[in-house]
Amino acid sequence: MNTTTAATKANVTVATIRNWCRRGVIAATKTAGRWIIDTASLAHRIAIGTLKCPAKPAEVVMSRISTNPHHLADSLDGAAGPGCNASRVRAALEAQEGPERARKIWAEVVKVRDAMESGEWDGPC
Repeated sequence: MNTTTAATKANVTVATIRNWCRRGVIAATKTAGRWIIDTASLAHRIAIGTLKCPAKPAEVVMSRISTNPHHLADSLDGAAGPGCNASRVRAALEAQEGPERARKIWAEVVKVRDAMESGEWDGPC
């Protein structure tokens, strides 16, 4: 069989078939400048490809955020650096603690933040 037919059967490019031929991945002979591929060898290679395990999905690593309203309010004040905005912090808090607990913590964060902005806060931050 020729490289075009082999590529179609294996669902790969012709370049991949040529590469397999050069590397000896599939049995093939070169006649008059063209590769002639052994059908059984190609079928075996295709079978090997279907036996491969699917790639594992990327693992998402999420660190825990503080549930201390004072720390959260301080981070929203810019102390945690750029990219630490209220919507991202609140979304992370909700994902970590659940909607109900996140709502209660967020209410405290708002109180502390308001006190910090008005200058009435003498807390540990």
